[in-house]
Amino acid sequence: MKTSFYFVAWILVYVLIDILNIQLLKENSFVAACVIVWGGAYIMNKVFASNVQNQQVRDVAKFYEKIYTDDVSGLRKEVFKDLILEISATVYLLLAIIGFSTLNAGEFVVYVVFGFFLLLSCKNSYKLLVKYNSIKNKNSLSEFTEDSIANFLTEEEIDCYHSYCNERNEHSFEEMCPPKEHSYKIFQIISVVLSIVCILLGVVLLVSWLPLFFFANQGGFLITAMVLYASMALFYGIKDLINCLKMN
Repeated sequence: MKTSFYFVAWILVYVLIDILNIQLLKENSFVAACVIVWGGAYIMNKVFASNVQNQQVRDVAKFYEKIYTDDVSGLRKEVFKDLILEISATVYLLLAIIGFSTLNAGEFVVYVVFGFFLLLSCKNSYKLLVKYNSIKNKNSLSEFTEDSIANFLTEEEIDCYHSYCNERNEHSFEEMCPPKEHSYKIFQIISVVLSIVCILLGVVLLVSWLPLFFFANQGGFLITAMVLYASMALFYGIKDLINCLKMN
């Protein structure tokens, strides 16, 4: 739900600001958007804290399970997908900053926030690239050895993986995952709704920005950034929806 929530929130918050038509909000739209989106995310994480934490634990367990079961191919594909998505986010943030600067648009705080997330995305991209490079050329690798794991995981991840193995030797994968909370159904319904809305908004944005991408005479960097943003919204909406349906 997390990724779809942010895409939906960032898109709809500006619609809300226009509807409210409050001059102070319009003059400080980006700051207001940050407060509303991050405030909403904080509330959602508090209300569904146990469900969010359980989902994170399950995701980590799935990652370690691929190593435990020697699913080299599956893990390689998973890391490659994460790398492409992170690079896409990096390119989007970079294009957006260039687009704002070329059009003399955006407040100072816009550049600070986008710049911060650009640096963070670059760091994550580099980590994923290193992780992917450690296994991409090992086509003959049929199982994970201690050496290959040491090249692939950080020291902290290795300690966590060893703990996982100790527990996994005595329990099934499903037993390793936390039980579903009583509020899980509500959490899932909200997740599915957000995923569907995210898909629809991604399609709407693509339809709106693609003609400009091909025919506009100026604002190319920002337009390209928005097309990329719409594509990511569409992808993450589909991805989150599939994950929700699998969980059921």
